[in-house]
Amino acid sequence: MENETCPPLETLYFLHYDETNITEVNELKKQWPCEIRIYWHSANIQNLASIVWFLFNYAIIALIIIGLVINICSLIILNSPPINKSNMSVYLKALAIADMGALIFSIGVGVLRAKSILINDIFITHKWMCTLHKMLLSLFVYYSTWLVVIFSFERFLMIKNPFKIHSWHNEKPAKITVIILAIAALILAILRSLTTGFEKDNMFGFKPCGARDHAHISINMVPIILVNLILPTILIIIANVCTALHLQRSTHLNNSLRANKEKNYYHKITRMVFIISFVYVIFYLPFGIAACTELYFRNNEPPSTEHALYIKWLKKLMLMHWIRGFCLFLHLLNFVNNFFLYCLSGDIFRQAVKACFPSQRWKCSCSAESCFSGGIFENWFATFQETKEKNHLQMS
Repeated sequence: MENETCPPLETLYFLHYDETNITEVNELKKQWPCEIRIYWHSANIQNLASIVWFLFNYAIIALIIIGLVINICSLIILNSPPINKSNMSVYLKALAIADMGALIFSIGVGVLRAKSILINDIFITHKWMCTLHKMLLSLFVYYSTWLVVIFSFERFLMIKNPFKIHSWHNEKPAKITVIILAIAALILAILRSLTTGFEKDNMFGFKPCGARDHAHISINMVPIILVNLILPTILIIIANVCTALHLQRSTHLNNSLRANKEKNYYHKITRMVFIISFVYVIFYLPFGIAACTELYFRNNEPPSTEHALYIKWLKKLMLMHWIRGFCLFLHLLNFVNNFFLYCLSGDIFRQAVKACFPSQRWKCSCSAESCFSGGIFENWFATFQETKEKNHLQMS
């Protein structure tokens, strides 16, 4: 029997259960004993939970709207000449599409299911919809993540072999790479949909599909997390460290052989590499660490007979759950920030923005060549100019 000072089970609002089912209620009371419900009302967990609750109930809506708008803007700009004449535009357009897919299926559908019981009941009633949602949720997140990996290594190879830059700026290899990567992401998403995962502990608050809240996460999640959380982060860091080391070793040669304009060009490429990929890692790595830590705790549950150890374990698990929620929101910022990172990389992308969205106060007083030279998109303009000259010679 529980004493009168013990908070009721209803205070754990993240639990989903049938209150009329006495057997289920009693089992949940055993799984979430009085000590845990008292701990839930303590300041150290309530403050964090309140912040995460606000982020996933209000801030997340603004994140979806802003993210969709600016990713559409990115697609428009990347489809405008001369930027659309390079392989990099293929990668960045694919990244914008992946980010929009993640915003819609990973975030938007979760918000709809949380805000509308009717919509969530449709998912629960139709199991195929739950499976499809789980697969699409993973597909676009994985695709976006591995595009950043490809982008980082592609930039490293271009910096390491600058004389092959123009031969790599063919759109066809980039399109093939993007398609192969999409197929690989689809395979990983299908495998992910066959495992038990974090939908049981989703941060949006909707009732999961046919799963109990305190169910044990399958050990099959370990390779999925390693492939999609740990491995991409390591590869991005390796690519950028190799880039930095290569540039450091070649500093003396650069100073003696290259003109100032070309040195600035290499510095701007390096800056773009570090800005995009390391910002991605900064927002992505905390979520990966939190997810792995929570998974570790879930797969090391003490026996129910050892009550004191069980209480200590469950307190840590609850705390990690809300830490993961906060880190997850940081990770979701990666689907929104690319447009701003492109603009911060220099004047070049901003000039493209002004060209695509002209107005009296945005009129560009410089020529096309001066607007698209001296920065990260300089190689795009060079490729465009070469293509234009070749076409002119063929016509003549």
